[in-house]
Amino acid sequence: MSVNYGDLVMVDIKTESEPTDGVPAQLRSLAAELKYVHHENKVTDRLVYTVRDVQVGQGDLLEIGMYRNIDFGDMIDTNREIEPGSYATITFEIVQRGEDSFELVILQALTQTAQMAKLSKQLQQRKFDEMPEVMEAEIQHNIELETKKWESVGLLRIAAFNNSNLFSGLRPIMEIMDMSKVLTFQKLLNASRVALIKQKASAKEGEWEDDEVYDPQIGTAFETVNEVNRCVIQLKPHYRGKFETSFQIDDVFRVEADIDRDDVAFWQQKRHEENEVFKHTIEEVSRDKLLEVLEEHACDRDELAQMTDTTEFPRRLNPTQNAAIQMALNEKRKLVCIQGPPGTGKTYTLANLIYRILRQQRSDKIRKAIVLTPTREACRNIENATRALLASKPLRKNPHDHALMNPLLFNEILENCQESRDGLQLVNAWREEAASGRISWEEFKKKRAEHIRAIYQEKLKEVMGNVIIVFSTISSSFVDVPTRFPSFQNALCIIGGLFMYFIRGACTF
Repeated sequence: MSVNYGDLVMVDIKTESEPTDGVPAQLRSLAAELKYVHHENKVTDRLVYTVRDVQVGQGDLLEIGMYRNIDFGDMIDTNREIEPGSYATITFEIVQRGEDSFELVILQALTQTAQMAKLSKQLQQRKFDEMPEVMEAEIQHNIELETKKWESVGLLRIAAFNNSNLFSGLRPIMEIMDMSKVLTFQKLLNASRVALIKQKASAKEGEWEDDEVYDPQIGTAFETVNEVNRCVIQLKPHYRGKFETSFQIDDVFRVEADIDRDDVAFWQQKRHEENEVFKHTIEEVSRDKLLEVLEEHACDRDELAQMTDTTEFPRRLNPTQNAAIQMALNEKRKLVCIQGPPGTGKTYTLANLIYRILRQQRSDKIRKAIVLTPTREACRNIENATRALLASKPLRKNPHDHALMNPLLFNEILENCQESRDGLQLVNAWREEAASGRISWEEFKKKRAEHIRAIYQEKLKEVMGNVIIVFSTISSSFVDVPTRFPSFQNALCIIGGLFMYFIRGACTF
């Protein structure tokens, strides 16, 4: 069977009657797997072969431009494709040098990391293609909007490297080059998904341009403590391996917003179909069908007319704000929608609602809530308002330090616990063993992953047992963390934005 590959035609020798006289005797046993490559525009033919899942150690690199494979012997590496590490594939050409001699010349070496990145990119694009057109347009719009904000900040440079955390791996510390943009820069942080594009000096003095030698590096940007002009980038796993060797201190990057992988996964898993209201809002159905679904979830009109909302009237609130809290705390109400233009006190009302949930906790009845917002800034505003209210009017019984939880705090707890510090020392010891050849890099990765998973599961149960209120953006993967626990199955779900929605049963509605 022939496979077109650019201007090449690749033919499997086993199934085609192509000549095999050019195959060296030492490789005739591989005839079933060799590829006969015929250039349509050239007189000569070529023979290429690909080996898979190859581990390369320092001792396999004989000298510059030479690599010794355990199965096939010495190979010429003119382009210096090979360096110590794990390779998904190494493709080489068998070059006849005489009647009885040949050389093996490496054409391409694809690391496990590069292959994963390539496959991940293809897979993510296929998932993106499955997304409804209206949602794809919205996400593309949000990406463009976020990218413009990063453009207004300007370029970033690598200020340092941090490899002191168990869960995050290698993390570059990035610093803005224009200090006048600090305030804008800080607003963009807090779990921003970004793509770092390496820059090089332009022909025009003082200007920069994209360095096309390097692929964009994908990760998440977090703010750093007490350094307003810096952020830390938590790289995606398959970008961590070569970052430190590919880039160095003072390398310059521009930043773009990255595709939200959680949004992609949401559509790939068809989770929108779990909610009839959402499903029929996105899909093209008649208005009557959507109204029918809404009516099925609505309270009975007679019951609604007789429903009373009772709660203590906080003197800090006006009657309308108090009515909103009364309705939200009424367990008979499945859905409450509160609308108000900017400045009408929606965030303040939310903070008071959360305060009352915390104040009403009883040992026999723990009420929990998940607060979701479309933007990180809105989420921070609600949490800050809640903490300010708790500081100004402390509860009779102080809540646990983990009662109010957000993704950044959760990550900080994981990284700073004693189990993580001990685990980091153990992982570093395994890394040294892999570097010295006492264990393979694949074994190191497996042991590291299993160890991290065990610590994560243990700390997750411990922390979430004390959480009452979760703050998160709607698209964050952290949303799935509390919903795994039975105690959050009937939590109040608060969705903040121009409108506020209070939904009973965060996981089921």
